[in-house]
Amino acid sequence: MTKPHISLLIPDLFACIDKAQSSVPRLKALETLLARADRSTAEPKSYYPCISELMGLECESKHIPVAAVSRYADSGLKDQRVWMHVDPVYIEADKDRLILRGNSMLDLDTDESSTLLQGLNDLYAEDGWQFESYNNERWYVSLTKLPASSFHSLSDARGRSVEPFMPSGADQTHWHRFINEVQMYLHAAESNQQRLEQQQYPVNSVWCWGPGQLPDSIISPWQAVYTDEPFCKGLAMLAGVLVYSPPPRVESVIEENSSDQINRLVVLSPDEADMLSMDTRHHTDRLIKLETAWFKPLLQALKQGRIASLGLQTCEGHCYRLKKLGLSKIWRRRRKIRPLSSARPR
Repeated sequence: MTKPHISLLIPDLFACIDKAQSSVPRLKALETLLARADRSTAEPKSYYPCISELMGLECESKHIPVAAVSRYADSGLKDQRVWMHVDPVYIEADKDRLILRGNSMLDLDTDESSTLLQGLNDLYAEDGWQFESYNNERWYVSLTKLPASSFHSLSDARGRSVEPFMPSGADQTHWHRFINEVQMYLHAAESNQQRLEQQQYPVNSVWCWGPGQLPDSIISPWQAVYTDEPFCKGLAMLAGVLVYSPPPRVESVIEENSSDQINRLVVLSPDEADMLSMDTRHHTDRLIKLETAWFKPLLQALKQGRIASLGLQTCEGHCYRLKKLGLSKIWRRRRKIRPLSSARPR
């Protein structure tokens, strides 16, 4: 049976190590991978340009159609309209700044989401826009044309002052006005008044980002992709690649009994808590889970010859690829495997 090549994409892994600070334990499997793998240099990119390149989507980094592709993943529906994320968010006033706190904390239910979206559809019916959602954390709007401004992803802006991340470009005034109008609508919405009475965070704004049209198809180098992230999932669907949720046990990825699924990509994206937490223990626990659930068993599978190679990408400037031969070469075996803090790239 042909042995699979398995690659892990863990965005901002080294940033997580930095956040764990001195509390990070010895991660021996990860240290071995970093010390003994062949390393190549890549331009540091945020997640969406990185996964676009990995999945074979050809586009400019400022025009990545995240909304259209994610909507396809959520709904299975294809059309050629321009779609944009208008995700429900909570923005908090902090002294002289407005901080984007994100949206998973809102815990919207389907009735609340549907009611708020219906109000937006009524408000912008004359503009020919259509608001819809298939996941309460992700809202979409169809536009009559592609915006002429640049937008920042929700993940880039989350936890930061919103001002530097507002739409910028030829029609930025239009989008700033749109956001203000939506904020006024949300402030008066009955469901938000009820949330405040129940001491829940209100939906007090939307985050506009990721406009574009759905590509007809793409050619991907992967035969199987393990992800729950909608943009990556949608790209895999466009490429005709089998998509699975990341399993709790790595054995499911290793033992997938299919000779035509040679190149397998596992995407382990940080969630909102990972991005926002300032607790070193939170990041330490995440690293321990990655070591136990992924790095250690995959390295063991490589030593046993059950997989052909193990790759790691973090969107931070370096890519790693380790083969069994790399573990057995004399010069590599004699090289001291240093603690992770000194083995990481600079």
